[in-house]
Amino acid sequence: ADHRLTIVRLLAPVRLARGVCHRGAPTALSTRSALSTSIPPSKQPNDPMPDIPLAHTAEQLQLLTKEELISLLLHRNQHSPAASAPSSVQDNAIAHVAKKKKKGDARPFDMSKYAQRQVAFRLAYVGTRYSGMAWQADTDETVEGRLLEALQKTRLIIGREECNFSRGGRTDKGVSALGQVVALRVRSKLPAQTFGIAGLGADKLESGVQGATSGSSHAAKFSELEGEMDYVRMLNNVLPPDIRLLSWAPVQPSFSARFAASHRTYKYFFAKNNLDLEAMRLGCELLVGEHDFRNFCKIDPNVSHFKRRIFSFDVHPVAGFPGSDAEGEHRVCEFVVRGSAFLYHQVRCMVAVLFLIGERKERPEIVSRLLDVATLPARPLYDLAPEGPLLLYEIGYPELEWEHSPMTLQALSRLWAKDMEDALLRAAAAHAMRTSLLDCVVRNALPDDPQLQRFSAASRDTGQAGGAATHCGDSDATMQAAEEARFTTWANLPALVATELGEGSSSKPMQKGYVPLLRRPTADSVEERSSHLEMKRKRQEQVRAGMETHTPHSF
Repeated sequence: ADHRLTIVRLLAPVRLARGVCHRGAPTALSTRSALSTSIPPSKQPNDPMPDIPLAHTAEQLQLLTKEELISLLLHRNQHSPAASAPSSVQDNAIAHVAKKKKKGDARPFDMSKYAQRQVAFRLAYVGTRYSGMAWQADTDETVEGRLLEALQKTRLIIGREECNFSRGGRTDKGVSALGQVVALRVRSKLPAQTFGIAGLGADKLESGVQGATSGSSHAAKFSELEGEMDYVRMLNNVLPPDIRLLSWAPVQPSFSARFAASHRTYKYFFAKNNLDLEAMRLGCELLVGEHDFRNFCKIDPNVSHFKRRIFSFDVHPVAGFPGSDAEGEHRVCEFVVRGSAFLYHQVRCMVAVLFLIGERKERPEIVSRLLDVATLPARPLYDLAPEGPLLLYEIGYPELEWEHSPMTLQALSRLWAKDMEDALLRAAAAHAMRTSLLDCVVRNALPDDPQLQRFSAASRDTGQAGGAATHCGDSDATMQAAEEARFTTWANLPALVATELGEGSSSKPMQKGYVPLLRRPTADSVEERSSHLEMKRKRQEQVRAGMETHTPHSF
């Protein structure tokens, strides 16, 4: 019966063709008759619309009614061999989805199967686009946030809370660093016995740390680190280009990057312009030693001790920098300050006062007056130095031996050489635009500037003298020279103004409109700030107590 059904279906086009008139279209009756005769009678009662071979033409199908076409499609979907067995394309699609689902449902990373070790990383970053070094809950744009993200991506840690994380110092928004140091516990490729803590997995971490003796060789020699992961290369591959790891060192499990530091060094860069470097150097010397720096910082309510020790503080031209060896207004100089620790905004406050000294608005002795907190318990209001030129240059750990990779150093050298070249080219373009203004011709006096009007009067006197000489028989060239004297290039005006106003002379330390620091209003003292915070805390407690005792109305 199946063979007969197949033969009938193959002959169906011939039967349909018999219903077609010579050189004309088939009638609906003949088409339906051919459809009905293409299936044996035993199949017709339960299958009113048989399957039509794909060889039928569009003209033949157009003669069917709408109901017949719908029945035909339903019949083909139910009895087509493709409906009972999925095609190869369907099989591939299902397999792809299953594979993708399986990949997404991968098991979580099991850190307990690996040894872990405490390490210190030294990193550099350009802080221009970051909201500081320390991790913040309300933003991802912090250096520490990006570093933790890279550590989790490379499966070196599980999370911030589980890795015993510490940092050597905090930097403000926009501040850069060359020698920032962080310490944390990371996954290791070596057996735990290699670095002195047997069985140091996530499930045995606490007992392993407590059982480690102080004599264990955690600060292993480089020969003992052979085969360890290349942490620097791994992290630099996933970190942003403005955050780079420089080196790493093995440390003890109890190592803290904050409390183990022996000193911290900051550099602050600036253009010399007309600043008095010698006067600024005298101010730097007065800051060296142990002092109460509450007038050189922003008061942090969580800090009660404001004494810090400055080991050294100097100012000089930047060695080896293009143009730093030549005299000029754009000679690049730097402050270099080294101390045990620093208060919030302390470096920027000290630099701000030193700039006032360099501008001859204040004398170097102002530093001693500000350090005398018994006489001056609160800081005078003054602006901080900008954050961009500040660089955390180094954090000292005398006992650490840093592991450097020659390939990493070469990559960093190329990266920073490109940054330096781009900055120099931008500076050259700005220099070309600025120097082009010097040749612009301007009047020798401005109507609203009484200082420059003196030069205009001098020019008129010259013109009148020239006119008198002309009546005496001198040539017209004298009159022309007098007329031209009323105009000059813009480059000549600053020199004339500086000569008239005495700028550049140390005999005039004060400038018009400047208010000396000791005559300015002051910020809140430490005691006043603490009192304000205590009052605020009590008000908040009263509000909370009132909310707890308040009984809502019943409706």
